[in-house]
Amino acid sequence: MKKTILAVIISMSLITLFGCGIGQKHSEESAAVAMVNGTQIYQEELDAHLERVKMSYAQFGVDFESEEGKEMFEQIQEEVLNGLIEQQLLLQAAQSEGYKADPEQVEEALADIKAQFSTEEELIETLDTLGLSMDDLKEELANEMVINQYLEDQIGEIELSEEEQQEAYLAYEEEIGEKLDDETKQLINEQLKWQKRSERRQELVDQLKQESEIEILL
Repeated sequence: MKKTILAVIISMSLITLFGCGIGQKHSEESAAVAMVNGTQIYQEELDAHLERVKMSYAQFGVDFESEEGKEMFEQIQEEVLNGLIEQQLLLQAAQSEGYKADPEQVEEALADIKAQFSTEEELIETLDTLGLSMDDLKEELANEMVINQYLEDQIGEIELSEEEQQEAYLAYEEEIGEKLDDETKQLINEQLKWQKRSERRQELVDQLKQESEIEILL
């Protein structure tokens, strides 16, 4: 169970980091694995993300050829494809409402990424191992910004009631057997806000799914 949970966390983290591959190049031979309002998601895109998951999992010594590994991989594939579909829905919704990425902000984000590498060549090599080009990365950054802007406006400011906070504090105090300091309370508040934000995001995605035509072709 722990390995399965970890698999989902890793796969979804990779999707978030690279903007889920929306608009990634694909070969003519690549078959579609899903359709989202007429936009195809290709096997090549899905495979690229699954390979990233495998690369990360190599650190944990997971054998995807074992029975447990095969079962885990099936769940990972389902979660990754669902993530691709959800990101495509959000991008389509944002673009339909006129959201666009600021080119200067995209360049700033790209510069921040470049700064994490010794040379640009090192970044290019890293991207190559992930099946991405520099142009792909810029497009992914732009898509991520568009989606984030859209989500920020749709979800709005997250507020916590005094009752919600006190209930959370009390539950944690009972668990650890001592009073909470202000720093811990702040951390709990941030966790509560994150949970609320995630719930609202999922509600929005669920609504978009109901309003959309989605076909799984696997």
